[in-house]
Amino acid sequence: MQLNSAEWWETKAQKYKDKSDARDRPGEGRTAASLVTGTVLELGSAFGHFSAYLKKSTQYLGIDISKVLVDEARKNYPGRLFVQANVTNFSLRQWGKCVDHVCAFQVLEHFKSEDLHKLLTLLSGISRKSLIFSVPRGKPSPSALKNDGHLIGWTDEAELSAEFGKYGDVSFWEGADNHICGEVKWF
Repeated sequence: MQLNSAEWWETKAQKYKDKSDARDRPGEGRTAASLVTGTVLELGSAFGHFSAYLKKSTQYLGIDISKVLVDEARKNYPGRLFVQANVTNFSLRQWGKCVDHVCAFQVLEHFKSEDLHKLLTLLSGISRKSLIFSVPRGKPSPSALKNDGHLIGWTDEAELSAEFGKYGDVSFWEGADNHICGEVKWF
């Protein structure tokens, strides 16, 4: 089974189903939601918890590779829209500047470096304002690669800023524990 494939995530999702989403950190969720003005596309929406921090009037679309997690998100938040899709195969380019913000919490580290750069270019083309993100601090260990599917990582804000700064102005806000949280305001 290929790491980070739809099949791999389905296997992981079955285990997550009965547990709380470790990515649901209320402080991060509230801060990220406060940065949102307008419409939101969330990549890797999992159980859909971030959508609860947004104003009810905010137009929201959550995308996740796992059908199990999308089904759970739909049950948890019936007023929000969730779609099962692999973002690397999902044609977003035709959407134009269709949303104000793209959010990705604990998602970007699951891409190979070259794929991440393709994704960031794509996201800057569909989002009018910014990318709001949270990633783990540090390089992935062999254990994280095997258990969590982390393919890349950033030691600190300076390293992440150097990489993400190619796409826009990067700012950071305090996250939980060992996470780097921030926003890239597109050029």
